[in-house]
Amino acid sequence: MTTDYEAPRLMALDGPLGLKPPHRGRRADDAGDAAKALDRLERHGSPLMVFDGDVLKDSYEGFLGAFRQHWPRTRVAYSVKTNYLSAIVGLIHHLGATVEVVSGFEYAICRRLGIPGSEIHFNGPWKRSDEIAEAFSQGSPVNLDNLDELLRTEAIAEKVPGVHTVGIRVNMEVSYPPWDKFGFNLTSGDALRMARRIAGNDRLRLGGLHMHIGTYIPNPDQYRKGAEALVELALRIRDEVGEAPPVLDMGGGYASGNRLRGQMLPGTATSPTPQMYAECLTGPLLDAQDRHDYEPELVLEPGRALVDDCGELFSTVVAVKPLLGGGKSAIIDGGVNVLPTAYWYDHECLPVNVGDRPLENVKIFGPLCMQIDVVRPQVALPSPRPGDVYRLTRVGAYNFSQSMEFIYPRPTYLLLWEGKEYVVREAESMEACTREERIPPFLSAGSEEA
Repeated sequence: MTTDYEAPRLMALDGPLGLKPPHRGRRADDAGDAAKALDRLERHGSPLMVFDGDVLKDSYEGFLGAFRQHWPRTRVAYSVKTNYLSAIVGLIHHLGATVEVVSGFEYAICRRLGIPGSEIHFNGPWKRSDEIAEAFSQGSPVNLDNLDELLRTEAIAEKVPGVHTVGIRVNMEVSYPPWDKFGFNLTSGDALRMARRIAGNDRLRLGGLHMHIGTYIPNPDQYRKGAEALVELALRIRDEVGEAPPVLDMGGGYASGNRLRGQMLPGTATSPTPQMYAECLTGPLLDAQDRHDYEPELVLEPGRALVDDCGELFSTVVAVKPLLGGGKSAIIDGGVNVLPTAYWYDHECLPVNVGDRPLENVKIFGPLCMQIDVVRPQVALPSPRPGDVYRLTRVGAYNFSQSMEFIYPRPTYLLLWEGKEYVVREAESMEACTREERIPPFLSAGSEEA
């Protein structure tokens, strides 16, 4: 039996954009979740940043466990710059991590939390002399970045009693463009020369080699190449000075599940898992163990991979406008002042309290008086109305550290932990924002000089 040929046809599915309204199975409007979110907004105001400590714990244990499965002598040194909110730093240390800092400011945050100096890894291209001296007095390992810093460190070591542990930060060409701002170059031989110099100083001890090859690295094979280079350098140092560095610090740069702007697939589908990073990075260590009897401690400096998933921003629609080219724009009360990563991520945006409405293309603006305050250039959402609450996910990394009181002060920050809710940073008041300012007498109200 034959039938007449029928040309193929394109047929539109029911509903705008061909999607099933409204995000069934994906939105935060289960009765319990929605009620809790709206209750928190009622009590603390909108926008509101919420960190889930139980999610953070799962991320930490999953990341560390993936590496220890291959290399048991693995330690996490949390990258404090990623989110230096004291409660987050303190919780990660409470879970068992050490910390990695890149300034005296971050060092002071950790010491204020009672973190021992021996558990603080001091990195960064610029450390003041008094900060290096303080780190030495507290027993912190200091990774040296440049010759000028090494020369200052040698002088400092003469004044602070004891033998002090330092590391060498190494830069290498394992990615393009290479990260050549930091550390001593491997190819030129600078890194090896610095190791020889440190080995000849009786007040310094070469405790490790350090690398940090980039940020949000989607190709775990780059870590394999970096680890191979660092192991080869460590063995060369052992041959020349008689002792290999006992620690290899592979740095950070591990990706999270966020989707980069312009990327078609979600980050959860494209970002390597901790297991994938671990398999690539520990391969050269296992080879060095088998062939050269070298078993260093492995230190990792994850930041984004630990804290991104635990943070969520809840923000409320305050106005809706039609867009000239079609679709709508929604202005929400949280912009790039509290969500600066919106510049390079398409954060997942889930409706909390919208009910069943047809989907539309929506451009989400923040409340700031500048055109570039765009939270999402385009996202399919139920037709927006003032009062709608959106939940923006995976915002735990860099958004507090890089936030600012530009036009609006920072909101309240909450921590959820073991069924309890804690305010870990109050919404900023005018007094808090201006506390460090000083007004000259001639500008003071009522001054005779005015």
